[in-house]
Amino acid sequence: MSLRHRKSVPDPAQASAAQSTPSSRRPPPTSSSSRLRILLFAAPLLLGWYLVSIRNAGVTTLKQPPSRYAVCSPSGSKKAQIVTMDESEGERSLRVECIVVYEGRIVGRGTREEVRAEWGDLETTGRGVRIFWLGKDETVLPGLIDAHAHVLQQGEAANSVDLVGATSVAEVVDRIAAFVAADPELAKDRTKFVMGLGWDQTKFKETGGEFPTAAHLERDPRLAGRPIYLKRIDVHALWVSPAVLALLPPDLPKVVPGGQIVRDATSGKPTGVFLDNAMDYINAVIPPWTSSSRLRFLLSTSRSMLAHGLTGVHDAALAPADVRFLRDLDKEGKLPVRIYGMVGCVPTNAWCGDEDGVERYDGERLTVRAAKIFTDGALGSWGAAMHKPYSDAPDKKGFLITEEPELRELMGKWVSKGFQLASHGIGDRANTVVLDIYESLLRNLTSEDGRDGADDAEVRKTQERVRWRVEHAQIMDIERMGRLGIVASFQPTHATSDMGYAEQRIGSERIKGAYAWRSLLESGAPFALGSDFPVELVNPFHGIYSAITRKWPNGDSPHGPGGWYPEERLTILEALRGFTTSAAYSSFSTSNQGMLRPLYHADFVIVKGDPLELGTEREGETADERRTREHKLRETVVRTTVVGGRVMHGKGLLTECA
Repeated sequence: MSLRHRKSVPDPAQASAAQSTPSSRRPPPTSSSSRLRILLFAAPLLLGWYLVSIRNAGVTTLKQPPSRYAVCSPSGSKKAQIVTMDESEGERSLRVECIVVYEGRIVGRGTREEVRAEWGDLETTGRGVRIFWLGKDETVLPGLIDAHAHVLQQGEAANSVDLVGATSVAEVVDRIAAFVAADPELAKDRTKFVMGLGWDQTKFKETGGEFPTAAHLERDPRLAGRPIYLKRIDVHALWVSPAVLALLPPDLPKVVPGGQIVRDATSGKPTGVFLDNAMDYINAVIPPWTSSSRLRFLLSTSRSMLAHGLTGVHDAALAPADVRFLRDLDKEGKLPVRIYGMVGCVPTNAWCGDEDGVERYDGERLTVRAAKIFTDGALGSWGAAMHKPYSDAPDKKGFLITEEPELRELMGKWVSKGFQLASHGIGDRANTVVLDIYESLLRNLTSEDGRDGADDAEVRKTQERVRWRVEHAQIMDIERMGRLGIVASFQPTHATSDMGYAEQRIGSERIKGAYAWRSLLESGAPFALGSDFPVELVNPFHGIYSAITRKWPNGDSPHGPGGWYPEERLTILEALRGFTTSAAYSSFSTSNQGMLRPLYHADFVIVKGDPLELGTEREGETADERRTREHKLRETVVRTTVVGGRVMHGKGLLTECA
């Protein structure tokens, strides 16, 4: 997803969100005994401060469990119902009967008997921890982490016109008109901007799969004269109305490096569609975000994340103003979820490393230590940079957002500042450029460390330290990814959204190296899974379903009910790793996130059913039984979400019994 940030303006109404106060955060765990003592003494003050500040942010007023409690599988259960994702001792550590929580951290785990012996049982002995018993149909998972998404943009999209699934321009127009009519202020003020997200020209009957035009938004009297800007489903193209075109300078360039202004073949005038870097011209005339709007977007997205079991997210392009906003909230203890931030400069791929707030930051719930680099566009808008022309558009090969020499210089600056590199890479040419630069920089770093920079094994050790990533990782040199150990950060639902047209777009040969998850894992490349919301839906169980089935939600695919290139599927355990332990690895968080083990954050989710069982094929099951089982996994119900030991979503076990 390509994000074009707008300028920030101060908002006095949200001054409290911009104040900076000293952080009282605890240091990350190393020695279990010393760190536990710190937790025990500091916890009462921290908890009181946290409760007040989070309530002031309007995040949650749910009833809370005591500061020390345990969650256990019920007596008589045939299996341990807590999945820790700790595979260090196989099944023995992967599933446990109980976990113990103290002041926001996991401090113990084991069988019911072990927990009672060490921690007591308030209900039966009058001392010790309060034990909450899971229902027989419930499972605990570590809090899920989306390794690639856009928090503030999701909040903005939730308050705009939803165009996902529209099959015609007429349907787009009707949806916009209905949205306007439902908003009294918007309905009466025709000068207010109207935003929409999710259109896909490949579904439009009237255009034959070609881009729509500004004229399409002007013909209906309900929309005529209104400033309208609509983001394509991948956010690599903007479709605007004539009222927006009228705000642009008259001397727009014919050629835009790293982008395109789509023009009429006869008149040469802009048609109303702007791709990648050309979108900067539109974003310059769109009203900027304020602190109030940012807070509204953050809280909207956080509620949705928590309702679907997400306790953490890697935000894949935070403008410096966004970083400052989130940093100030974190210092006030007001972030509802954990955010790992990648800085995305404005304009795209500029250098902003010297701006206020753009430095590495490790707070209570916000970490900033990555830089987002945009290499190319998207497949759906023919913007992904390819070595050879598109199969369905022989006159197009896509484009690099920034040429290789400038990219190399930019990446080198971020590396010297101590930032992780996270590069958007979709087309095969773009990914060749990324890997060329990565390999060169890694060999230089290895030599600077006093080791043999020509030795692949030594270079991979350097990569294990810096953990550079390729975001999307769609059409890849798989062998090279594995040899260097580059993190493949991909989004399973992108494959199932694209599979209806992807092979037509790049051909039967190139598609074999695209969305090739099993091949990437077998190459030795680390991986992490995400959604890229708002491009896709927030729900991580949709991504887990797509990862293990490679099917549409209806259980079908272009290759039938067996899935699209099913040999590239992941197992259910691999998919869960992608949203837990592997996501934690890619954000340097393996000491406190992704698992349920002592001294890790008490971030967990209680769901109905058992995802590990629902994601495992059963011997002798019929096609209908398989479809039903897979559908249940996709529609997994989240009953309770806990962040730092506190219930942030749900009214189940921990709130009813507290």
